[in-house]
Amino acid sequence: MSVSLQKSHPIQGLVGLKPNGQVVDIYNIYCIRKNATGIRYQPNYNLLPRTRRQPIKYFTMYSTPKMYKCDFAKQNSDFWCHPFRSDVKSKYLPKKMRQFLMSESDFIDETIIPVNKRNIKRPKKYDFFYMTLNNKKGFTYKGLNEFVDAVKVLCLEQGLRGQVLPYFPNKIEHWQVDFTQEQRQILKEADPFLKYHWGWKTSAFLNRMMSGCHFGFFPNVMDCSPRIITECLSRDVPILVNKNIWGGWKYVEETTGREFDPQDPQTLREASDFIVNNQQTFSPKATYMSRYGFEKSSRRLAKYINRDIKNTGCTHIYFSGYRVILERLHQSILRGEHL
Repeated sequence: MSVSLQKSHPIQGLVGLKPNGQVVDIYNIYCIRKNATGIRYQPNYNLLPRTRRQPIKYFTMYSTPKMYKCDFAKQNSDFWCHPFRSDVKSKYLPKKMRQFLMSESDFIDETIIPVNKRNIKRPKKYDFFYMTLNNKKGFTYKGLNEFVDAVKVLCLEQGLRGQVLPYFPNKIEHWQVDFTQEQRQILKEADPFLKYHWGWKTSAFLNRMMSGCHFGFFPNVMDCSPRIITECLSRDVPILVNKNIWGGWKYVEETTGREFDPQDPQTLREASDFIVNNQQTFSPKATYMSRYGFEKSSRRLAKYINRDIKNTGCTHIYFSGYRVILERLHQSILRGEHL
């Protein structure tokens, strides 16, 4: 649902929530979220009222791995929101640029995605789920190589059962990637332990699938804004995450899940075994919502924009497609749900 709200445009317009509850368009400030020239996304000044013909300002929200190559973003952004650990961010961010640890995935919660509490409380039919791309990008961005290696431990050694969703391209119900002969043999042996769901699925289906598992498995590396991780946490499901992931590492805490080292299978054995057998020790949703979610993240983004670009007078800001979500947010604030 979050993708349908914001579409996939490289540059996003903004809306903001005023203290009086009014949701307004924020003119002349745009977010660069993918590698783009930006020229065709600039508004036509001739169509704007004269009072709104002000210099256009930009900031960047790092959502794809190649953002560091985007000259338009490097030349025009007032600040960058990024997903990186402090020890690696210098490799992928412009020097002498204001930087904030923030990702699009921070905004996900049950105001944006369906969360059925009845599903959360049902017995778990599977141990884990894994979502990937059914093309070469699955290797690059979704950790397909790491997944196959992990299958040897999770399924063939530990006997865990998983659900696998190769969600793109749609309507192709078989692997169309170049696995090695060894990898194909591993997947063949693991077939009795894996349930495949091919192609794009509805949010309601994802809700049922995630909630029916003990944990979400994320062997991803070059993933800057892993919304599936925060969807998983929003549904109160623990996570098992590759310690080398670009974005998403910050969501792993004692009460949300565990990390594993793809070079050390023992870390995978211990982490997966602990999560499956100690579900009562985790509180993924409560921990995640104490730091992230739409209200906290849109308020944080408004703070950055008001301080470092211009004062909009808005308390919460996000992409234009989220106008309705901001309107609902105001009503929930009036009910005292975000004190």
